[in-house]
Amino acid sequence: MIDWLIDWWIGRRNPRRRYRRKRTVRAAKWLLVGIAILALLGLILWAVWRVPQLLYAYVPDAKDRATVEATTRSGLIAALAGLAALGSLAVTNRTYRLSQQGQLTDRYSKAIEQLGQRSSTFDWAVSMRWNASRWIPNETIRPSSRSSAPS
Repeated sequence: MIDWLIDWWIGRRNPRRRYRRKRTVRAAKWLLVGIAILALLGLILWAVWRVPQLLYAYVPDAKDRATVEATTRSGLIAALAGLAALGSLAVTNRTYRLSQQGQLTDRYSKAIEQLGQRSSTFDWAVSMRWNASRWIPNETIRPSSRSSAPS
C-alpha cells in the first residue's frame, strides 16, 4: 500500500528518480513506524489513566476511590515494566545468539583461510617428535626408537 502511494506521489516516468524513490519509501516507512509507536504510547497512557477510573466508578467515597485507582495504576505500570523487561531480555538473547553465530562463522572462515597456508609453527611441528619428556627433531631419531606403525 505504501509503495503504491509513494509511486503515485513521485511518479515513475523518470528512471533517475529510482534512488529518490527508495530513499522516500524508507523515510515514509520510518515515519509510519514512529507514528505507530507514538499512537501505542498514547493508548498505553490513556489505559493507565482511564481504566482504573472506569473499573472503580461504583466506589462512593472519593478518598477510597482515589486509593484504589492509584493502587491499580501502580499495578498496571509494574506489569508494563515487566513486559518491557521481558522484551529487553528477548532482544538481548537474540543479540547474543547472533554474535555467537558470527564468531563461529569467523572461526570457520579463518580456519578455511589457513588450510592453504603453511606456517612456521606447522613446519616446526612436522619436524619435531615427542620422545618421552622432550621434543626431538625428527632427523636425530634413530629408526630403532620409532614406533613400528603399519604403513
